Amino acid sequence: KVVRKRVRVLTNKRWTEAEEGLILDYLLELAPRNKEFEKPNRRVFYQTMTDELKLSVADSSLTMSKVRNLRASYAKAVDWKSNSGQGVESGSIDDNEYVRQICPYFHTLEEIFGHKMNIVPLSIYESGRSDLNIAEESEVRSDDHVDNPNIYDVNDENTLGHSIGLTNSDMIDLNEVELLSVEDNESCTADDCEKLRYKRALQTAPVNIESTPLLAKENIDDVSRFKKRLLACPVGEKGKNMARNSASILAEAQNKKAEAIFGQNEIEKTKAGNEKHIKLEEIELAKEKFNFEKEMRKSDMEIRIMQIEVQQKEIESRERIEMFRIQSECKNNLEIAKLRNS
Repeated sequence: KVVRKRVRVLTNKRWTEAEEGLILDYLLELAPRNKEFEKPNRRVFYQTMTDELKLSVADSSLTMSKVRNLRASYAKAVDWKSNSGQGVESGSIDDNEYVRQICPYFHTLEEIFGHKMNIVPLSIYESGRSDLNIAEESEVRSDDHVDNPNIYDVNDENTLGHSIGLTNSDMIDLNEVELLSVEDNESCTADDCEKLRYKRALQTAPVNIESTPLLAKENIDDVSRFKKRLLACPVGEKGKNMARNSASILAEAQNKKAEAIFGQNEIEKTKAGNEKHIKLEEIELAKEKFNFEKEMRKSDMEIRIMQIEVQQKEIESRERIEMFRIQSECKNNLEIAKLRNS
């Protein structure tokens, strides 16, 4: 059996009573509007909460983990009150005091989550593990802070129904479908491998097919056909075979989704290349414009220099003419004076 390695990504957050009070007040305001809880999705919801409350956290997933822990402590207190509370010796401890030890904000959480105890939890996990276990592990395992909507309990028929859009009245007895965890994939039989692929297909099914932006229309039609065939699947050995065939349809839809994502990435790559080419063209155009303006300025300067030289020559010519006129007048006056004296 493959065991996932857990790597710490985010540091633990020590929450103060003031911060816990802010979170509880925020959730308490949403309690009358049950449909707005964790809408449009968990990531956006907790990011909005973190921004509005101005919480000093590195990532909104820490806020989501804190709400998960509060909800887990409330679930433990409710479970103790309904089941385990009878096992405490009379007079050894007050029931309410013990509830406060388990869940300090029990009454506030009762108003927030009291009507939500029958909905799907924040994350769906392997069968046999309680909300409390998940809450305890979230303090030391950073991947519990990561929002992963594609984790399902393959033994929970309600989870499978929600993943493909089936209502409770439409569900069949999925316990009739064998799901194997093969220890050694290389030594498994063809039948076991088919069952293993079916199990993995169920584990990777999206929570809401319609909310996937890159899922093409034909992929949605494939999943719809899978839903119809699953509804028509009879209970028993034939039902198992039909479920295996339906799993291949779902796997094919997932492959088409992956191809669509790959195509989108290629489009983004091409778009980035075109934008880079356009920027280079703009730079070249700006360079040519600068050189053209430089040549124009140079030509204007040369024309001005030529004009100045022409003006200087005109001035020199006028000076020579004026000098010649003055000399001629002086010479004429001198000759006239000589004639008068003689």
